[in-house]
Amino acid sequence: MELKDELFGNLDLLRAKRNEIQTLKDNYLNGLQQLDYARVAIDAMKKELTELQPKLKETAVVVENLMVKI
Repeated sequence: MELKDELFGNLDLLRAKRNEIQTLKDNYLNGLQQLDYARVAIDAMKKELTELQPKLKETAVVVENLMVKI
């Protein structure tokens, strides 16, 4: 009986560790997905800022001219 109990105890421990490892793996993969999403969003924002740069410069000149008038 002792050997049987020890084997079942070890099997329970093995199952618990497998579940723990699977949870850690799932969290890791989710983190990687979140980082990839952030990378895509940052790339899109960089592109948008680059495209808006001429308009921003133009607006800055308009504001500067208005400030001179005021």
